[in-house]
Amino acid sequence: MSVNKNIIDDNIIQVHLVMEENKSNSNKSKTNFSLLTENLTKFIAPLITIGGLLIGVWEFNQQQMINDKMEFKRKIWEKRIDAYTEITGVVSEIVTEKNNHKLDSLSRRYEQLYWGKLPLFDDTLIEQSLKQFQNILHDANSGIKDKNNINENLLKKSGYQLVKNCQRSMILSWNELSK
Repeated sequence: MSVNKNIIDDNIIQVHLVMEENKSNSNKSKTNFSLLTENLTKFIAPLITIGGLLIGVWEFNQQQMINDKMEFKRKIWEKRIDAYTEITGVVSEIVTEKNNHKLDSLSRRYEQLYWGKLPLFDDTLIEQSLKQFQNILHDANSGIKDKNNINENLLKKSGYQLVKNCQRSMILSWNELSK
C-alpha cells in the first residue's frame, strides 16, 4: 500500500504542479492582455481628445462664419432702414409742402438720395417707384403740369406708393435675413 500511496502522492504533486503551471500561464496571459490594453489606452485616449478638440474648433469656426454673415446682413438691413426712412421722410414733406421755395430744397434733397444712397440697395420695385415719383416731381417742378389738385393728387399717390413699397421691401428683406 505504501507504493500505491507514493504513486497517489506523486500524482497529486503532478496535478498540483500542472495546476500551478496553468495558473502561472493564466497570469502571464492576463498580464499580456493588461499590458496591451494599457498601452492601447495610452495611445488612443489622446487621439480621441485631439479629435474632439479639432471637431470643436471646426464647429466653432463654422458657427462664427454664419454669425459674421448674419451680422453683415443685419448691418446692411439697418442701413436700408435708415435710407428708406430718410427718403420716405423727404417724400412726405414734398407731398405736403405748400411753399415753393422749400419744395425746391426738398426736391434737391430727394435727388441727392435718389442718386446717392438708394442705388446701394438693389430692389427693382423701389427703383421703379423712385423713378415714377421723380418723374412726377420733375413735371411739377418744371411747370409742365400746373401744380393744381390733379398734379398734387398724382404726386401724393406716387409718394404713398413709394412709401408702401419701401415698407414691403423692408418686410421681404427682414424675412430673408431671418432665414
